[in-house]
Amino acid sequence: MNPTIIIINHSAITVWRDGRLIDTSPEIATLSGSEISVSHEVTVDKINSSQAVYRYYWCELSEEPLSYAIPNFRHNGDLAYKHLEGILARIGMPKQVIISVPSYYTDSQLSLLLGICNSLQLQVCSFVDSNVAGLASEAADGEYLVVDIKKDETNVSEIMVTHKVTRKVISTIPNVGTEKIYSVCSGIITEKFLDQTRYDPLHAITSEYSLLKDLPSWLKYIYTRKELVYHIDQDGVKRSALIPTAEIIEALKAVLLPIKRALPRDKTILIAPSIFEFIKGGDVFPDHQTVTLQNSQNGIMNNLDIFTRDVKECPFILDLPSAQNQSNSYSIKSNIFGIDPSSATHILSKSHAQTLSGTPIYLLPDGEFKLQSQGPYVTICIERNHAILKSKGIKASVNGMTVVDMCKLKIGDRIALDDGKECFIAIHVTDQNVSK
Repeated sequence: MNPTIIIINHSAITVWRDGRLIDTSPEIATLSGSEISVSHEVTVDKINSSQAVYRYYWCELSEEPLSYAIPNFRHNGDLAYKHLEGILARIGMPKQVIISVPSYYTDSQLSLLLGICNSLQLQVCSFVDSNVAGLASEAADGEYLVVDIKKDETNVSEIMVTHKVTRKVISTIPNVGTEKIYSVCSGIITEKFLDQTRYDPLHAITSEYSLLKDLPSWLKYIYTRKELVYHIDQDGVKRSALIPTAEIIEALKAVLLPIKRALPRDKTILIAPSIFEFIKGGDVFPDHQTVTLQNSQNGIMNNLDIFTRDVKECPFILDLPSAQNQSNSYSIKSNIFGIDPSSATHILSKSHAQTLSGTPIYLLPDGEFKLQSQGPYVTICIERNHAILKSKGIKASVNGMTVVDMCKLKIGDRIALDDGKECFIAIHVTDQNVSK
């Protein structure tokens, strides 16, 4: 049996077995009196009665004392121990595991993590840099910068891909983190609640928790709609406010601008999965691609012989052989293709793929393409190096979400018109023989 793969990511901890995702658990813990609850155990009532709520204990893995401690739980490492113990209780004790960790993990963090695993009698074959693993399964030759936002700072990992994938340097952009992003977004939402309902969603711990808990998933809708309704339930009363998405987008751009300014323009930029929802569909990083958790899992599975060698110590793997048959899902210096690498280049309907350009293509509910408009229509064209869908008189949905005015189309998006069955799929085709 292949080793189980655990991928540590500060948005969630995921577990993979034989190529399948078998467990996902959020990073949150509460301490109340002498009781601790972690991840799946955390409920609203436990939030209400807690003396302390902790996030980022995997991201900030250390032996720094907790602000509120109980016997046997004194620092972040204790919370990670309890979290991992709960995962093992759900999935069963694996014979061996490979643990994929963020690039920014230090030697002391890896030592602490190995100690936690040893205490749980969990046998670890290897640790591996998650970004190295992700590029080992997909990347074409070249230099890449992988951007990952932590709590209070941003880390940028420089990775070289030749016949092997190697992590070179990690740099830090200070004072740009998820805490600032959530603070700015929650501030805008709170202001709208006060204006529209006279209710402050941050005045009670339940609604504050609800707001902060929902924000990461809620942000993914801001680029496809002009307004979003946000609901908060407090003491049996449901309150709602209408939030203009343009305000959220502009605030995000302002927060993330220091990252954009710090990145060189001659390198291919990749975005870690923990921050993808903040920037997808937006213009914060105009030429970005995304490293996914699935990519990291694939890179490990493609190199199992390296991870499972009989060694006396648990190695931290910072380089891996690159895939023999590159798919070029990540392409170096993507601007040579004249289009954003995350964008659709063609629209597929049935067995027919239509190439997109600056000239609009008209989509009809029957799955046909037209080059001239006839009554109500939906158009797709290339604008500013990205495929744009515009709805004019026909209801269009992308991945089940109704398009208001327009949205960007990325690879794999599924388009339906007039609530009908799926008619169109966005795909990306490049000339694999283009020289770098």
